[in-house]
Amino acid sequence: MNSEQCRVDRNCFDILLKSQGRWADVILTRYISTQIISYTLAVSSVLLIVTLFGRLIRFLQQVMDGNLPAEFLLQMIVFRLPQFLELILPFGLFLGTLVALRRMYSDSEIVVMQTGGLSDVQLLKMVLLPACLMSIFVASLTLYVTPATMTKAYQLLINPDNYLEYSVKRTGRIHVTENGRYAMYIDHIDRDSGKLHDLVLAELKTNSDKPIRFSTLLAREGKLHISPETGSRFIIFEQGGQYVGQFATLQLRVLDFDRFGKRISTSAEHIPRLKSDALSTWTLVHSDQSKDWASLHWRIAIPMMMPCAAVIALAFSRTQIRRGSYNRIFIAVLLFLCYMVALNLVRNASGKGDVHPGVAFAVVHTLFLVIGIVVLFSPGLTPDLRKRFPQLLPLGGARN
Repeated sequence: MNSEQCRVDRNCFDILLKSQGRWADVILTRYISTQIISYTLAVSSVLLIVTLFGRLIRFLQQVMDGNLPAEFLLQMIVFRLPQFLELILPFGLFLGTLVALRRMYSDSEIVVMQTGGLSDVQLLKMVLLPACLMSIFVASLTLYVTPATMTKAYQLLINPDNYLEYSVKRTGRIHVTENGRYAMYIDHIDRDSGKLHDLVLAELKTNSDKPIRFSTLLAREGKLHISPETGSRFIIFEQGGQYVGQFATLQLRVLDFDRFGKRISTSAEHIPRLKSDALSTWTLVHSDQSKDWASLHWRIAIPMMMPCAAVIALAFSRTQIRRGSYNRIFIAVLLFLCYMVALNLVRNASGKGDVHPGVAFAVVHTLFLVIGIVVLFSPGLTPDLRKRFPQLLPLGGARN
């Protein structure tokens, strides 16, 4: 009876130890994930502010040149925000993971965990958990949110009605467009029909080899047209005339017309790329064009790179006490930048039809994943290889 009771107590004790081990894994996973996510959000916030500031400067320049109405400024920033995030978050996750784990290595937190039985494989699983969660979030951006917002931005730029209110505010006075090349006057605009009435467009052509020329367009009516392919804005003059002459010779040529189109502004954005980004994922799947397939695989490649980037960050975050590791951080950042450049090169090459996008992207992901795994488990490599590359392959990793 006593032996049976001892056997039952021993089984209960084993179950208790296993349950405590599972709870310990949960606690460590939650702690490491919290550290990585907090650092990722901090780094991504800084990168997002810098990106928004740079984009705001470009938009303000376009507003000053007359290529973008000031009313569209805030909307364009909001519509482009998901696209900024899908490019910032992978780099933010990489830097956040690198900084968070390096701090934990420097404070000997991971050393204590490994002393308690935490293996490299278990640590890798804990690091991959927040990376996979962030990857799912970025996949929702690249596959659904960004195409929807880019569609709104594309429609905003190519819809002539959106520029009508902008043009109404300039009626009754002369305003200069296209960096001072054109001077235009619109007497009034019919908001119901969108017709422009009593138009005058003056253009001054200067050339060092030829005499100064001038060209003036007069029309009773006109309308605004925006090319959906390039985003350039045109004015279609109706029932008017064109007067072309030279100041030196006082020659004047008069041309009467019923309809005459004149481009007054180039695109405020890179419309072909914007149009491609605005295509839905479902449309890209059913497309037979190489550039659409390249865009589709690019949207898939961005989320897939985040677990690979986490592996690289974990591999290069290892540091030893009393030994500098900033060179490893520099190598890690350089390797990640090479990763991004390789993906962009594959995107451009596959868009031209030179390579198959699926195979090319898979090769790049596999290559950098293998590099991260080799560096991560480098203590198992031969001593000769470790002596030849002492800065890349740590001696014994983090077991200080």
